[in-house]
Amino acid sequence: MPFPQEVHHRDGRENEPGIPADLHYPTIPAEAERVARFRRVLTLWASGLGMAAERVQALTLATYEAMTNVVTHAYRGLPGTLELHATYLAELRQVTVTVIDKGHWRPALVGDGPLRPGGRGLPLIRALAEDTSITTGVRGTSVRMRWNT
Repeated sequence: MPFPQEVHHRDGRENEPGIPADLHYPTIPAEAERVARFRRVLTLWASGLGMAAERVQALTLATYEAMTNVVTHAYRGLPGTLELHATYLAELRQVTVTVIDKGHWRPALVGDGPLRPGGRGLPLIRALAEDTSITTGVRGTSVRMRWNT
């Protein structure tokens, strides 16, 4: 079932029947095989909202990259979780997706030397979303991405 019990429905939505206006998964294990499953959930959800195919692809890829960053960087090999929240605001024709972890931010390496493995996730997210904000602190990191539909 693509939309588990954690999904919160909002009254007055204008999307297809059976597609919730909000997706909320508060405790996804930060494991590669777990976050991979959410690519399909996000694709079905965004498609059901009536988003154009290229925006659905951008949303899915950017969100998957944000979740993969949590798996790869936030907990430094220790067990952890991430939170995924996606919201469709019909009145603004806007989708917002937020990925939150409770790990520790590691600043990007900079310099003129060769690129380190990885390190392209945040630029990719920024290129795919119409608006991106990243908030870091002692309680974790939040990546918020927004698209107009």
